[in-house]
Amino acid sequence: MPVPESSPTPGSTAATANPPADVKASPPIAVGSPANPASDEYYAILRVISEYGSRFLTIKGWSVTLSLAGLGLAFVEEKRWLLLLAAASALGFWIVEALAKQHQTRYFGRMRDIEVATYKASESTNPNCGSSPQIDWAWHTAGDKLHDNRRNAPTAPIAHGKFYLYTHPFVLPWVYLPHVLAVGAGILLFVFNPTNLA
Repeated sequence: MPVPESSPTPGSTAATANPPADVKASPPIAVGSPANPASDEYYAILRVISEYGSRFLTIKGWSVTLSLAGLGLAFVEEKRWLLLLAAASALGFWIVEALAKQHQTRYFGRMRDIEVATYKASESTNPNCGSSPQIDWAWHTAGDKLHDNRRNAPTAPIAHGKFYLYTHPFVLPWVYLPHVLAVGAGILLFVFNPTNLA
């Protein structure tokens, strides 16, 4: 005679393994969902920052094109003042790129604020195991890590203070190159005038 199966008690494993059909599991929190607005904002800021790269290349491309055209035209037309025009053109693009770099840098502060806030919120629920997106912070601490000095590279992100990239954009090598070369060439050729341009 077959033995009837016993009904699982409310707290048993069988009861939890087979929930009723009308009970639905909670959907995972997506990056762009209202339940996770900070993460959504973080990656939106990252996208805006990344888009500046193509703008910088466009500015540099126009700077090189117009300044070289001005220098070449000065020798073709034998007009000395065109050398200064070429230098002024490169200087103008240098200023534009430096201002664009300042605009891009403004986003880094908010990006780091989200990293710090997310880390603190995670650490409050999991002491000593805090986690957060750390794209900006990881770049900041990469120098110590890549030089085998990991012990001195803190893992908890710290908010930005005074930011050199924002206060001195004109003297950053990745900003002033190649503009400074065209500016220097135009001014030096104008001053020394090796070909005796009119």
